[in-house]
Amino acid sequence: MALFYSRISPSKTPRFAPPWSASCWRTNAAIESPSGLDRFDSISSGSGFSCGVLKGSDRVRCWGVGSIARKMESEFRNMFMVSLVDGESHVCGLNSSGYLVCRGSNDFGQIDVPKGGALEFSGLALGVEHT
Repeated sequence: MALFYSRISPSKTPRFAPPWSASCWRTNAAIESPSGLDRFDSISSGSGFSCGVLKGSDRVRCWGVGSIARKMESEFRNMFMVSLVDGESHVCGLNSSGYLVCRGSNDFGQIDVPKGGALEFSGLALGVEHT
């Protein structure tokens, strides 16, 4: 699956980023952006951060507001993920074994994963205080 994300050049003329890459823009210069070398299989965004599954390694890379992005990425440090979906302050996805994994804020029990087997979930949707 090839993902193309549009990127705005200084002349304001839209153009396409290379396949599997991501470009971000925002008025706040304090927001971190992904490396131009990163290639993604999927990307999702939460409140002040985005995370993606790196193409070829299935590792998670997050960017955005530094402290939030670093926290989310560190919580997936030793995992291989197939998919990710970001909520406002939490992230869930399927790991390489097919199990549901959720990390981040759990103020409302939104990362308390129901007990179940591998490949039990085929799609996810996350909100502010729920999964």
